[in-house]
Amino acid sequence: MKRKGDKQDGFTLIEILLYLSISVVMIALIGSIGVNVLLDVMGSRAKEELHYNVQFAGEKIRLLTSQAESVLEPIQASTSSVLVLKMEDPNNDPTVIDVIDGRIRVQEGMSEPEILSGENIFVSTVEFLNVSRGDEVGSLRLVLGMRVLNPGNRTELQSSTTLYTTMNLQYP
Repeated sequence: MKRKGDKQDGFTLIEILLYLSISVVMIALIGSIGVNVLLDVMGSRAKEELHYNVQFAGEKIRLLTSQAESVLEPIQASTSSVLVLKMEDPNNDPTVIDVIDGRIRVQEGMSEPEILSGENIFVSTVEFLNVSRGDEVGSLRLVLGMRVLNPGNRTELQSSTTLYTTMNLQYP
């Protein structure tokens, strides 16, 4: 028989099971939120790297084009995946821009080729269209498509972008 002044110490089995189940649910919720945040960070970094690579490669090609005397390939009114520029500086002549194994490569003269795109980026499209007319300053249209390499086919890493731009050779 219980007396009015007796104090009960500890938890009952039902209280322990209740607290334990609440703790498990809270840990699962916090863990899933943490995993989602990490996946979002990975996806954001991949997209940031992709956009940086597209901007860097496009700007480098624009800079080289603006320093060129003429376009050797593609010929006027044609399209090619390789751009060959005649440069003023004999050390940089010719300058060849192409894609090897999904990466943009620039070779100036006889120097070692320089890779413009990152290791985690795949160049899916490169198209140079020579839109020069007659005796005017040479112009090129560039279509540059890149995507994030995603061997595991993870949805948070699926990202691609395409740059469309027109650039002019140096003015005489």
